[in-house]
Amino acid sequence: MSGLLTDGIESIKGIGAARREQLSKLGITTVEELLCYMPRTYRDLTDLRTVEGMEVSVPWFGVLTIITAPKVQYIRRNFSMIRVKAGDHTGSIYLCWYNQPYMAGNIQEGESYYIYGKPEYYRGEIRINTPMVEKLSEGEGARLLPVYRSTKGLSQGVLRKLLKSTFKKYGDQLRLMAPEDFVQKYQLMPLEQAYYSAHFPADQEERDRSVSTISFYEILLLKAFMTRNKESQRERSIPLRMGEEAERRFLDNLSFVPTGAQSRAMADIRRGIAGEASYQALLQGDVGSGKTVVAFYALYAAALSGVQGALLAPTEILCRQHYENAKAFFSPLGIRVGLLTSGMKKAERDQLLKEVRSGEIQILIGTHAMIQKDVEFSELALAVADEQHRFGVRQRAVLQQKGVSPHFIVMSATPIPRTLALIIYGDLDVIVMDELPGGRRPVRTHLVPPHKEKGLLEFIRKEAAAGNRTYYVCPLIEEGEGESEATSVKEAYERLSHQLPDLRIGYLHGRMRQKEKESAMDDFAQGRLDVLVSTTVIEVGVDVKEATCMVIDGADRFGLAQLHQLRGRVGRGDRQSYCFLLNRGREENQRLVDFCSTNDGFEIARMDLENRGPGALLGQWQHGRSDLFFMNFAIDGRILDRVMSAYEEVFVSRQYGDAFAYRLLARAKEKYQSLLDQVILN
Repeated sequence: MSGLLTDGIESIKGIGAARREQLSKLGITTVEELLCYMPRTYRDLTDLRTVEGMEVSVPWFGVLTIITAPKVQYIRRNFSMIRVKAGDHTGSIYLCWYNQPYMAGNIQEGESYYIYGKPEYYRGEIRINTPMVEKLSEGEGARLLPVYRSTKGLSQGVLRKLLKSTFKKYGDQLRLMAPEDFVQKYQLMPLEQAYYSAHFPADQEERDRSVSTISFYEILLLKAFMTRNKESQRERSIPLRMGEEAERRFLDNLSFVPTGAQSRAMADIRRGIAGEASYQALLQGDVGSGKTVVAFYALYAAALSGVQGALLAPTEILCRQHYENAKAFFSPLGIRVGLLTSGMKKAERDQLLKEVRSGEIQILIGTHAMIQKDVEFSELALAVADEQHRFGVRQRAVLQQKGVSPHFIVMSATPIPRTLALIIYGDLDVIVMDELPGGRRPVRTHLVPPHKEKGLLEFIRKEAAAGNRTYYVCPLIEEGEGESEATSVKEAYERLSHQLPDLRIGYLHGRMRQKEKESAMDDFAQGRLDVLVSTTVIEVGVDVKEATCMVIDGADRFGLAQLHQLRGRVGRGDRQSYCFLLNRGREENQRLVDFCSTNDGFEIARMDLENRGPGALLGQWQHGRSDLFFMNFAIDGRILDRVMSAYEEVFVSRQYGDAFAYRLLARAKEKYQSLLDQVILN
C-alpha cells in the first residue's frame, strides 16, 4: 500500500482549515480514516411513509414539502425556535428546531425533502422536533441512503460528496491482493469495492455482503497484529515457582474447597509464571466466580520467590476490600501487604513508599495511585489488574515498566465470548472461569413496571425484617444532570426515606469524600443500614453477603453487561437473592425481558454484543468512535469463528503461501501500530 492513505485529509481537494477541523472532531485526520468512516445506519428509500401513517413516538421516514417559510423566532434571550408547516398529499404536521438558526437557510418554502424523526403530540398539533433533513437529490439512483454520525456545520450531503470524490482518487489504494481460493472459500468481495459499497450500496444484499467482507478483514488483521505483538513483547522475566508443600499451605488457609474452574485457572497460572518468558493472561469469569482467590494464588507465588507482587483495583472501595481480605489471608503466612490510595496522608504515604522500595512490602494493593512516577518497587515480578475493562493498554504498560518485564494478569468480571476475547486480547492468554462456588443460589430477576412499585417497597421492608439488606441503584447523583425522567440518588433517598420511615436508609456516590464513602459502605456492611441508595460506584467487587436485594431504578438506561455487574453484588452468600429492574421507559423493553431470563454472563455478553456492538466490550480500544473501523459482528454471528479458521490457515499452516501472510501482516501493522502507540502514550 502506498503512503497516500496515510496522508492528512487536507490533501483532499475541497478540504480547508474549517472542514479539516470539523472532520477531526469525528476522529477523521487521514485519507484512510475518511474512506473507512462507515455509516451508522441507512434509510430505505423504497419504504417511505406518509403523514397519514404516522404514529406518535414511533420513528418516521418520508418525503414532506415545506408549506410555510422558515423564520427564526426568539422565545426568550438566547433561545430561538424555527417552526414550519410541512406535509404531503395525506396531511400536514410541524417541524421544529431549537437554537439552530442556521436551519432557516437550509430549507426553502415549496421544496420537498426527506425527513426523519419521531412525531410527538404537543398542544393539539403533531410535531417532529429536530428532524433529519435531506435534499431529494441526495437519494437519486439509490435505494439505501447512508446516514453518518456528524458534527455542527458538516451535513450528510457534504460528507457523501467528500466520500465520492475521495474514492475516485484514492479508492484503489484500499485494494488487498488475496488468493482466489481464499476469496471464494470465505465469500469475500474485493476490499476496495466492499468499502465503496458499504457507503453507497445498491441494495440491502450488497450492503450486507460489503459489511461482512470489511468486518472479516478488519478482525483478521487485528488478530494477526495482536498475536504478533504478543510474541514480540515476551521478554525475559523472573520465574515464579511454588512447591507442593507451599501450595498445600495456601489451600489449607482457604475456608473452602476451590471450584474446578478455580483449580484449572491456578494450574494454568502456575505453569505460565514458572517460565522465564513474561506471562500475560486475561482471567475472565462471571461475577462471583472467585477470581480474587486465583489472583491471591499468583501473588503468593511471587512472595515465596522473594520478589514483589502488585494488585491494581479501579476504585478505592474495591481496593480497600481487597486489602482487608489480603491482609487477613496473608498475615498467617508471614507475608506483608501494603495499601496505597490517593487519599493517604503524606507521612503515611512516604513511609509506605519507603517500605515498597526496600522490599519490606511484599504485596502492594492500590488504585491508580500505584502507577504514579514516585512509586518504585524493589523487584516487581507480578502485577494483577482487577477489572480489565477499566484499565487500558496504557495503564498496563506503565505498571509493567515499574518492574523488569513482570508477569501480568488482568481480571475481568465482564465476560465476553471466548472467540472475541482471543481476537481482541490477542496479546494475552485467555483463561475462562465458567463455574460458580457451590451453595450459591441463582439470583431471581424481575422486571417491575412503575405501577407495581408499591409492592416492591413492601418486599424491601420484608427483607429488612428478615435481616437482609437492599441496594437501590440510580443512574444520576442529582436531578438535572441528565434527562428529566432519570432518577437521581438524592431524589430516591428522599423519597424512600418518606415511603419507608421504619427502615434505616443511607446513600453513596462518587462525589462524596473518601471517609464519607467508607462510612456509608461500612454502615451497610455491618448492618447499621437496611437500604443503601447508590450510583454504580458499587458495581465492582463490593461483597456484602447479607445483601439479598438489588433494585435498579431506570434499568433501561444501563447496558446489559453493567446490569449483570450490579446484579452480581447480591447472591454472594447462601440466601436467596433478588434483582428488580424498574423500567421507567414508556414501552416494554425486550432487552430487559431477555436479561431477566438468564444469569449466564457469557450469554448476556453475547446479547450485549448484538444490541450495542463491540464498542461496549472493547474498553480502551474504543475512544468514542470505532477505532476498529467497522467491526459490526451482529451482521453475521459466525464471523468470529470464520476469522479464527482463516487465521490458522493463513498464519499457522501457511495454506495460502508466505507472500499473502506477509502482505496481511504488513497491512495489520500499518493499520494498528499507530493506534496502539496512541493508546499507550495518551
